Amino acid sequence: MSKKKSPEGFQADGEGFWITFPNGVTVSVRFGKGHYCSNRPSKYGIGDTIPASRSECPNSEVAILDKRGDFIVNKYQEDRANIVLSYVSPMELMDILDWASKYGTPDMPLRVKKPIKTKPLSKIEIAQRKMKVSKE
Repeated sequence: MSKKKSPEGFQADGEGFWITFPNGVTVSVRFGKGHYCSNRPSKYGIGDTIPASRSECPNSEVAILDKRGDFIVNKYQEDRANIVLSYVSPMELMDILDWASKYGTPDMPLRVKKPIKTKPLSKIEIAQRKMKVSKE
């Protein structure tokens, strides 16, 4: 998918489709031979021919682009090193489409933050908390 602005609605080619929402966000869903999905061959040797794309796949590669054409997968999923999501199931795609349709609007859902790692409480800290609760 190029970084050019897509018109609102649906578009397709031989390796997938993309949807552009009224907020200008585009979600590209790809499942061709060179994408991160089950149709991707595990390796190629020198001179090997990449097989033709298949028209079905249990998962897909997904990219999310803002209205300027910049990749925003890292805004959907924190700490994302890649610019695309790999091996996305149909159910995961539903969540992505919902998020993308609301991106930059007042209805935008909050990102899920990673849980804060804390150390276990010591026996003394547990006793202190119990005493504090019993006094109240």
